[in-house]
Amino acid sequence: MSEVQKHRKSGKAKGQENEPPIVNKTKKQDGKGIVQQSPILVAGQEISAIVVNLDRRPDRWERCQKQFGKMAPWLTFERFSATNGSKVPIPSTEVALQWNTTRNQRYVKLSQGSGYQAGIVLDLSPGERGCAHSHIQAWRRCSESDLPLMVLEDDAKMTPKFTERLSKAIEDLPDDADVLYMGYCKAAPFRRSINKVLAEAEYVWTTVGYIIVPKAAKKLLSKLPVDQPVDNFMAWNCSQGFIKSYCVKPVIVNQAGGWNEDSDIRHSDEAAWK
Repeated sequence: MSEVQKHRKSGKAKGQENEPPIVNKTKKQDGKGIVQQSPILVAGQEISAIVVNLDRRPDRWERCQKQFGKMAPWLTFERFSATNGSKVPIPSTEVALQWNTTRNQRYVKLSQGSGYQAGIVLDLSPGERGCAHSHIQAWRRCSESDLPLMVLEDDAKMTPKFTERLSKAIEDLPDDADVLYMGYCKAAPFRRSINKVLAEAEYVWTTVGYIIVPKAAKKLLSKLPVDQPVDNFMAWNCSQGFIKSYCVKPVIVNQAGGWNEDSDIRHSDEAAWK
């Protein structure tokens, strides 16, 4: 049984064998940025969820509430204040000031061909450092809990089959799962296919939507500082076998806009392209 599955409620009430695994009864907002509903039940599994959102982007938080409420009315989620890297001092012991493109370059070359240079040392942008610190804070929260944590960024957009595919993926999630990506950009072939909606990842980009378990959060925290953009950091640790990551397929969470569209983050490695 995977760590995500450990908290699954056992058994079904008589006559409910064919009931959908998602249950929702109530919904209200309490004034603290928490949308309160019945517990998230994905195949009986309770998972708490946060939406990483900058204080200066209430428009995105509002959009998330509307969109998630429509696409996943069973989901209980809470606003999680993101770190503004332009204003908040971030220790270099947690997020490095610079990074080297060599690790990422092998996967850019694999998925997109030549043009991206290895060995380029770049300054992480304030947005990249703030994003990384936000996820570190999310990992800390998860590490202090005994429950998996769903992390959604405020530009996340759920697909119509979000609930169906997530339920099926969690049903067959292997025991060694550390991270389950709901949204991603595949940079390398999957290591193996588990079923029609689940595969083991080698290296994927973006942190728009994923579920992480406490043991994985502790693993990533032990690897600080984040020494590259945070999605690369997670992907690299997966590629090296330090964490085990899986992906729902196809993606069930997209970015609301296209790549770099209405983004609050300047991507430093744009300078690595020839």
